[in-house]
Amino acid sequence: MADYKSNKFLLFKKIVNSILRKRYKHKDIYTIERERINLLITSYGTKFYGKLLFEVADQLQLNIDELCEQLFYDYIHDYIYAESKHASKLDQFISLFTNSERKLAEAASIDKGRLNRVKNNENEDLFSFEVYGLAKVLGFTPSSVFHYLYGERNDWCLILQLKNSIDSLPSIPPQNQ
Repeated sequence: MADYKSNKFLLFKKIVNSILRKRYKHKDIYTIERERINLLITSYGTKFYGKLLFEVADQLQLNIDELCEQLFYDYIHDYIYAESKHASKLDQFISLFTNSERKLAEAASIDKGRLNRVKNNENEDLFSFEVYGLAKVLGFTPSSVFHYLYGERNDWCLILQLKNSIDSLPSIPPQNQ
């Protein structure tokens, strides 16, 4: 996983630099902007945390969903399904909030202990690919989860998006008995 994290961090810096080069044709302006963004990136050290991706995307006004798809196109995740044989919309809705942390961690390919430590503020932050994984597993756009965790969005925005996306959640078909 360490190689994956470092490779994605390098790819992120390469994508950001490419965007800056395309956006700022004048060399002096490009240099100033590149230095400003590199200062932000280096302030996080060598850790590619979700908050770093969010802040750079915010500073450059990038589409987080598109950026995440470019970065994490190869991220492997599972889905969390409603466990009822006849999952109603209410059952699916409730199951999103009652699935175990273990199932969520497994589906998103996050170490359960790490997820628990971040949740309890014992670790600094989720890595950017972990935020992406949570979004995919829960059926959200990456941008909604990044905004929820690091932006100005409040709980109700995410809950409203959840309510609107319930219809698109996969459910386990009833078992033939």
